[in-house]
Amino acid sequence: MRSVISCVVLCVALCLTGCGVQSRAKTSDFNKLYEEGQYEEALKVATDGAANATEASDPLLWNLHAGACYIAEDRFDNAITIFDEAEAYCKQDDLENDALKGAQTAGEILTNRYLLDYDPTQYDKTFVNYYKALSFMALGDFDNSRVEWNRVYERQRMAVQEFEKEIAKTREEIEAEAEQRVAEAQNATEATNATAAEAEPDAEETDVDMDRMVEAAKAKMDEKSENHRAWKPYTDYVNPYPTYIGGIYWLAKGEDKGDYEKALDNFKRVKGMTECQLVDKDIEAATACLGKAGGKAAQKNVWVVFENGMGPELKEVRLDLPIFAVSQDSPIKTVSMALPYMAFRNKAYDYLEIEAGKAKDRTIQLADIDRVVATEFDVYYDSILAKSIASTITKMLTQVVAEKTLGDTGALIMGIFNSLTTQADTRMWTALPKEVQVARLPLPEDGHLLLKSPQGVVLSEIEIPDCNDCIVYVRIPKANVPAAVATIPL
Repeated sequence: MRSVISCVVLCVALCLTGCGVQSRAKTSDFNKLYEEGQYEEALKVATDGAANATEASDPLLWNLHAGACYIAEDRFDNAITIFDEAEAYCKQDDLENDALKGAQTAGEILTNRYLLDYDPTQYDKTFVNYYKALSFMALGDFDNSRVEWNRVYERQRMAVQEFEKEIAKTREEIEAEAEQRVAEAQNATEATNATAAEAEPDAEETDVDMDRMVEAAKAKMDEKSENHRAWKPYTDYVNPYPTYIGGIYWLAKGEDKGDYEKALDNFKRVKGMTECQLVDKDIEAATACLGKAGGKAAQKNVWVVFENGMGPELKEVRLDLPIFAVSQDSPIKTVSMALPYMAFRNKAYDYLEIEAGKAKDRTIQLADIDRVVATEFDVYYDSILAKSIASTITKMLTQVVAEKTLGDTGALIMGIFNSLTTQADTRMWTALPKEVQVARLPLPEDGHLLLKSPQGVVLSEIEIPDCNDCIVYVRIPKANVPAAVATIPL
């Protein structure tokens, strides 16, 4: 009987482990293709991932990856469709109540996070509406773009509220919540295994040095998390990138005084949170429009928006620690803990040289997306750590139960189960840029614009159609990868 139970436990563990391994392998394939500018091949990986995903796995995440590929390929109609699907998942996440999320956390503690659906970040949600707004602009549908810009504003407002709620939690509250999840998981085990419940020891009988475990986990997490903890958030955790491009929309397509006031407000917010000097010109333009009682700006402009490099990714640091036992004859054979940490990737270029008619300029940083991502990760840092510790405690208790009911073999098998199912959730939207740079020049009379690398290598020759203003969107994930360019007449 014991051998049958052991086989079942190991089979379940292998199945649970497979979820995380498969997800990571596909993500690695996607990242390599996208970074090399092979967007069509990366898109196939993403669409295949979305097609094979279940409601309880990663359809949202693969939609985000696919949407980034569509944007890079200048397929904005497809981008809108896929981001519509992504937005539906984001809204579903908004509507989930605390009870449901608590139940999901209990499941995560018992097994691993890969069994649950991808939990979108606040910046994910903002970028979904941003890329929809940009796509509608690229298609000349400025009415629907207006709707999306309003949603971008609302998304950022909701993000501020969510961060304030999370930051308001004390460490004691977070740890108490984790302890509650342990108790819930423990009760679930008792309800399905009466024998285990009778044999289950109390906290003192586990012979586990909990203080040492917590201290070691924090030390390891801090060691790997120095980079993300060094960042300071933008004012009110607002993302300056969509805020600035939204300002361009309200300036270029403004219909009344209210629109120009929105433009001015956006530019002032960006100026207040960044050191981007060219925003001063946009503030002057918006102020001039308001001075004309809502009249259009006289000068025609082209804004070059450069999505530079690759944003951060999450990696796993693992602790397999059999040493946190008070006595050598403790039934605890293995202690496993897995934690995510943030790894930062590279820029493609330090800047781009731009020639537009007689005007020459270079791009400068508008928004550090690493900073946007890292500071949100930091907000949830303590919760991530608390849930990892709670999961470890719960799995140690199950190992004790296994030893009491099935002997040393049971403890060994449960130790293997715990080790195999202990995985950090490293899923995230990895196609975002490392930073966003911008340049603002007068619209060239001949419509010809040249992009060069810092070394003077021509990256793209662009023909701008006849228009009042224009955004030139540029995506370069890595040096020497061809620039993906789209012109967006305004």
